[in-house]
Amino acid sequence: MKVLVLNGSPRVEKSNTQRILRPLIGGMRKAGAEVEHRYLAKLTINPCLGCFRCWVQSAGRCHAHRDDMDELLPLHLGADILVLGFPLYFFTFPALVKNMLERLLPAGMPWLVPHPAEPQLITHPPRDDKTRRLFIVSTAGLPGRQHFYSLVQTARQIALMAHIEYAGHILCPAAEALRIKTLWFKQRPFFNAVRQAGIDLVREGSLSEQTQKRLEAELMPGGDQAYIERANAYWIERMARHDITAEPPPEAPLPKKYRRTTG
Repeated sequence: MKVLVLNGSPRVEKSNTQRILRPLIGGMRKAGAEVEHRYLAKLTINPCLGCFRCWVQSAGRCHAHRDDMDELLPLHLGADILVLGFPLYFFTFPALVKNMLERLLPAGMPWLVPHPAEPQLITHPPRDDKTRRLFIVSTAGLPGRQHFYSLVQTARQIALMAHIEYAGHILCPAAEALRIKTLWFKQRPFFNAVRQAGIDLVREGSLSEQTQKRLEAELMPGGDQAYIERANAYWIERMARHDITAEPPPEAPLPKKYRRTTG
């Protein structure tokens, strides 16, 4: 089985995304998968021009640009699973990922046909009949899984219209907790679950219910409230380094030493 893993974070190796992709890749390789891994921020991928010459002139190859999609598109077409990892930006894909997805246009054909699974939808047929899966890994600075709602809906729609099976996701809210070294020991069960997710994905095609449940464990002792307090204190301290005094709003939770005094 071949897997293409794309990290769409601008922080590349130092990203929270990569902290999760690393054990996921380890699990997939343990299960016997051949894994190709790329950082989108290190590639030159020009935007799609919407000229459609990849449909009528260059037979499934971008006609307008000679860039790193010349390598990436064949890797995608040859992969059984595409894993997209990225931070949640404005509640959906970051620009690096969206730009790459738009350049997958040559994988389709121009004809307008009813979708085989959803006949009420009109789609473009793929150039081949290979079965592919899409799996996403997304991190967010905000706590709470509800912030991923629009992303998951978009990812499912993209997979459907690209004739790719949506194989699931790892959603990691409050992901900045992954950077707190004193918590790494307590986060070990989460990373073990990520590794198991890689094994499940390759062997079963999706995550087991047990693995999915383990992935939803809180990364921060004290839950969302503790995470929010620490985050607000962080921004107070960071602005102070630049001689900026900013008073957080009254409803902003703060740790005890930062709490406002009255009187």
